[in-house]
Amino acid sequence: MKPMKATWPTAATANQRTLAQRRAVDPALLGNGDDEGVGMAPPDTASRLRPTAGMAATWAAGLADLEFGERYFLPTARAPVDRTRRREAISNGEAPMASTATFSASIAAAGRGLRPWRPRGRLQVHAAITMVAFACYILGRLASGGVATAFSLIGVGACGWAWLVSRALFDPAERDARWARVVAWVVALSGALSVVALEAGLVGRVAGNVYALSGSAALLLTFVEPFHRFAPDLPRAERRFRFAFVAVYALLVAVSVLGLRAVGQGPDEAMRDDLVKSACAALGLAAVVVAVRFRLGHPLPTRIGAAARRAPTEDDARLADRLRRLLTEEAIDSRPELKIGDVATRLGEPEHRVSQCISTALGFANFNRWINHHRIARAKRMLADPDERRSILEIAFTCGFASLGPFNRAFRDEVGTTPRVYRSAMRPSEDVQARGRARPATP
Repeated sequence: MKPMKATWPTAATANQRTLAQRRAVDPALLGNGDDEGVGMAPPDTASRLRPTAGMAATWAAGLADLEFGERYFLPTARAPVDRTRRREAISNGEAPMASTATFSASIAAAGRGLRPWRPRGRLQVHAAITMVAFACYILGRLASGGVATAFSLIGVGACGWAWLVSRALFDPAERDARWARVVAWVVALSGALSVVALEAGLVGRVAGNVYALSGSAALLLTFVEPFHRFAPDLPRAERRFRFAFVAVYALLVAVSVLGLRAVGQGPDEAMRDDLVKSACAALGLAAVVVAVRFRLGHPLPTRIGAAARRAPTEDDARLADRLRRLLTEEAIDSRPELKIGDVATRLGEPEHRVSQCISTALGFANFNRWINHHRIARAKRMLADPDERRSILEIAFTCGFASLGPFNRAFRDEVGTTPRVYRSAMRPSEDVQARGRARPATP
C-alpha cells in the first residue's frame, strides 16, 4: 500500500491517523490509497461543485474527518458509490452518524457560498406584501362564499401596505418608523376583524369604524408621500415620476371611492361595484410594479440635495458674496425666526437659487445650518470674552435665537459641548473665583 500524502493542516492530524487505521483494516472499503489528500473531495467532484474561495475553509474543515463522506456520498470516476458497502459500513459502525451530520453541514455551507443570500430592502418587502394583498382583494371581490371571505381577510389591508410602499418610494430611510408599521397593522387587523365579525354586533361596529378611519388616513398619507422632500432642483425623471404617481393614484381613488357613491343597492349595482374596484386594484397592482422598478433603477439618495448638487458657477459666487454682505453689513443672523424666504426676498432671488448657492458656493447643507453657524460663531466670541457679563440666555437672544433650547442644541451640534461648559473652559480664572466665592468660610 502506498504511503498517504499528508496534505491537510495540523488540525486534522488525529482524523488522518483514524483514516489510516481504517485503510489498514479494509483497504477495499475506503479506496485504493492513491488519494490526492486525506478526506478531500477528489478534483473532479470539486470542479463540479466549484465552491467559492470564501467557503473553502468551511468545506475543508467539514470534510477533514469525512473519508466516509468522500467514499459513500461523493461519486468519482475512480471510486463510484457502492451502496452495499455503504449500508454495511453504517451497520458495522464504521461510518459514524456524526460524520453524516458534519457532511450535511458542509454541503449547506457550500450551498450558501454558491448561492449567496441577498438581503432585501424595505421597498421590496413592502411591495411583495402589497402585491399579495392586492391579489387577494381582487379574488375576494370576484369569488363568493367562504373563499371570498378567506381572500378578503388578507386583501382588506391593501391600502395600509400600499402606503408603506409609497413611504419606501419617497423616503430614503433604511427602515420604517414604528408608528408607520403600527398604522398599517391597525388597517389590516381591523379590516380582517370587520370581515369576520357581525356588523350588527359591538365588535363588528367598532372594527368597521376603526378600519374606515385608519384606511382613510392611509389613503390620504399615500397621496402626501410624493411631496416628501420635494424640491425644484430634483432631476427631471424624478419630478415626472412623482407627478405621474400622484396623477395615477388620484385617478384610482376617485374612481373606486368617490365615483361609486351614487351606486344603488341592487345586485347589478353590487356586481358593477365589485368589477370596478377589482379593475382599480389590478391597475394599482400594475402601478406598484412599475413604481418599484423605477425606484430600483433610479435609487433615491440619502439626501436629496446631494443628488442635484453641482459645482458652483460664477452666478453662485456673486450671490454668495451678496449673502456674506448681508451677514457683515446688516447682521441678518441676529434676527429671530429668520427664514430663507426673507433672505430671498431681500436679494430679489428665487428661494431655490439661494438654497443651491448655500449648498454649493458656501458649502453648508441648508439655510439653517449656514445661519446657525454664524450665530454660534458670534456666541463663542461673546462667551470667551472675559468682559462680557451677560447671561447665556441674553447671549442667545442677542445672537438671534428665540429661546434657550434651540440655542443649546445648535451650540452642541456646532461645538460639541454646551454654552456653559464652553464659557467655563474659556474663562478658567473666573470659574475658580466663582467657586471660591461660593465656598463657605472655614471657622
